[in-house]
Amino acid sequence: LGRQFSADEAREGKDRVVIVSDSLWRRRFKSNPGLAGSTIVLGGLQHQVVGVLPPQFAFPHGGGMEAVSKLSRGPEIFRPLVYEDEELTSAALGNFNYGAILRVKAGVPRQRVLAEINAVEAQYPAMVGEKLTLKADMIPMSDLMVGNVRRGLWMLLGAVGAVLLIVCVNLANLLIARATARTREMAIRSALGAGRSRLLGQMLTESVALSVFGGALGLVMAYAGVQALVAAAPADLPRLYEVGVDGTVLAFAVGLAILTGLVSGVLPGLGLSRSDPQDALKSGSHTVTSGIASLKTRQLLIGAEVALSAALLIVAGLLTVSFVRLKGVNKGFDTERVLAVDVSLSNAKYTEGKDRAAYFKRALERLAALPGVSAAGVISSLPARGETWIDPVCLVGDTRPLFERPLPNNRMTSPDYFRTMGVPVLLGRAFTDSDQSQKVAIFSKKLADVLWPGQNPVGRQFLGYNDTPHTLVGVVGDVRSTLSDEPAMIVYYPHWERPRASMSLVLRTTGDPAGLSGGVRTAIRELDADVPVREMKPMEQVVGDSLSQRTFQLTIVLLFAASALIVAGLGIYGIVSYSVSRRRTELGLRSALGARTSNLLWMVVRQAMTPVILGLAAGTAIALSLGGVIESLLFGVKPADVPTIAAVVLVLGSVALAACLGPAYGAVKKNPARTLRFE
Repeated sequence: LGRQFSADEAREGKDRVVIVSDSLWRRRFKSNPGLAGSTIVLGGLQHQVVGVLPPQFAFPHGGGMEAVSKLSRGPEIFRPLVYEDEELTSAALGNFNYGAILRVKAGVPRQRVLAEINAVEAQYPAMVGEKLTLKADMIPMSDLMVGNVRRGLWMLLGAVGAVLLIVCVNLANLLIARATARTREMAIRSALGAGRSRLLGQMLTESVALSVFGGALGLVMAYAGVQALVAAAPADLPRLYEVGVDGTVLAFAVGLAILTGLVSGVLPGLGLSRSDPQDALKSGSHTVTSGIASLKTRQLLIGAEVALSAALLIVAGLLTVSFVRLKGVNKGFDTERVLAVDVSLSNAKYTEGKDRAAYFKRALERLAALPGVSAAGVISSLPARGETWIDPVCLVGDTRPLFERPLPNNRMTSPDYFRTMGVPVLLGRAFTDSDQSQKVAIFSKKLADVLWPGQNPVGRQFLGYNDTPHTLVGVVGDVRSTLSDEPAMIVYYPHWERPRASMSLVLRTTGDPAGLSGGVRTAIRELDADVPVREMKPMEQVVGDSLSQRTFQLTIVLLFAASALIVAGLGIYGIVSYSVSRRRTELGLRSALGARTSNLLWMVVRQAMTPVILGLAAGTAIALSLGGVIESLLFGVKPADVPTIAAVVLVLGSVALAACLGPAYGAVKKNPARTLRFE
């Protein structure tokens, strides 16, 4: 709806226009078709809504776009960037807080575009008096949007393909068995006058009808399953809105079903139609022993099925172990009984930094006094939400260029934050209210070791943001900004020194954090009814949200691995049952000639388990060969993890053995005289 921003609206005084997302338009404005052109209040100021974005619009994030909101829904209101804004033009380098999006003209080579951009970049060092060489890089938008999940999605596609191949192997095995069993039937049909084309047509009709019915049933199940998976998927999964059973999926499913039916019918049909009916009729209802060629083929297919299942189960096992270790990693802070509350102050109402600092001081006092709250603090960005706000620090007198100085994350905190979050103070002390008259800071241990290795840094000075001298008053334990990465270097400043409009309040509670949500909302509303609570959740959930993509991928891989295990078990059971039924005359003769039941059972199980063991070995080799592909998805575990591989081999081997024992035991326990009399 409406329009985009005009060039004129990128100027001070004319920038009070907004474009809203489709989700906000539907949720907050009830899909009002007349929203474009109306006025809303944003940050205490009136803004005109000039447009509504289409539902498929996805804001790019990652890479250089680090300013994107951490809210699960992503940014929902867009405003023009005012180029005359003092905050932007005061530093020609922009503090590296901006990224550019370019649409390249068709046919222009990448190197030419980079050369043009670098010519512009080269002008900036002279403007700021820095000895820098700036170089740009270009990242395709598709890579920027799906780069962090691309490998995981390929892995999921591989899991789907593995299950599909296992099912196809099962189908091939059963069709070979079925074709062998129907040899006499086809011989009789041929003797009664049926031609080769008629026999082949019958086989095709049966297989295509079965495949089409199965494909239709699969589409119904897929429609329900995809809806469930999309509902459970993390909100930051790229292009999630496009996932569904559409025309492309429908055409693929129909084509696959028909192709499966044709292949499944043609191959056995050709073999049966070419057989000599007289030979088939002479052989009687059952041969004494199974054909060697048929037996070898079935064993080969069982081995392939087990190999695929083993490879998929090993990958799933490695991902599970990785996920468990990732959740149990030392985060550097305590999430138990901690409630996180994100709030945003209006820039129009809280224009001065001292006003923002005063609000958060009052909020901390009010919240700390609530029953069930033992400590309260505030921070500019919660742990486990990624690295952001990076500014260089250095020792006084350091003349190194900007890029050679340590680049830690900057965090603004309150005095009680470290106690609230369980972050230990290793040296010195935490902030106190008496620090408001001086420039002080606290380092994480990793940053302190970089600037003062092997020394006590407390009381020493360094140059912080904008080369401002600060005194270090304490060193605290390292905290992970993302659980899968090593702890980042962090410098903490008092929140009143660099007051932010958007901060996160953290409360340590004596009971269930969720039970305090009502009281917290009431307290914040009583302080200022215009201050919205953007998000409120226990810290355990905040950490869980940071693992949402891994959790989703692991869940799907485990579903497919379980499917592979079940299908493989059923396939082995079916083939062994068929093989035993075809060999009942042979087993009866062996028993009549003196073979013991235990010997017969061992013979059947040994022959059935031989391809299983070979398949387990081949599957392990396949999984090890995939190590380089999945290694980036693992944490704290190597692709060749022996306990995981051994556990998978044990589980899959046990399932295969159970599938073999059932029909084998039932066959060898039958009375041989009765079996031979039936023959």
